[in-house]
Amino acid sequence: MKKWVALILIAVLAVSAVYCGTFYHRTQSLKRAVLALEDAQQVTLEDIVPFEWDEVYFFPPYTSKSDIEHALGMHSLFIKETVSENMTQLIFTRGHSVIACITGYPGFDIEFTGCISAGANTVFTTEKTESGIRLLQQ
Repeated sequence: MKKWVALILIAVLAVSAVYCGTFYHRTQSLKRAVLALEDAQQVTLEDIVPFEWDEVYFFPPYTSKSDIEHALGMHSLFIKETVSENMTQLIFTRGHSVIACITGYPGFDIEFTGCISAGANTVFTTEKTESGIRLLQQ
């Protein structure tokens, strides 16, 4: 019996490690793609997001975890509250899962209202700033 419990625990930990690693990889590859953009470019999220996604949500500073989960219609361990000024959150979903989350001050700023669906081809203009790069919705 103890052997089965140990095997199940190891399997759960292995799956969790793979999922967290994939989540982290998506987040880092998105940061690299955005930071590589030039000033005054016009881009869409479809052009720059290096993974498949269905929807992306923007949450302004001081948005509670419960408000974020309500807007998404799901719970996730990756959802965090935005707890200070200028701290925003981008959450990418695919199906009923959070697949990437940019929280904090990542060196870039993408702001829009609510949610953008993949395929909407929403245009953003890039602007280099002292702290990184901003994507301004057109």
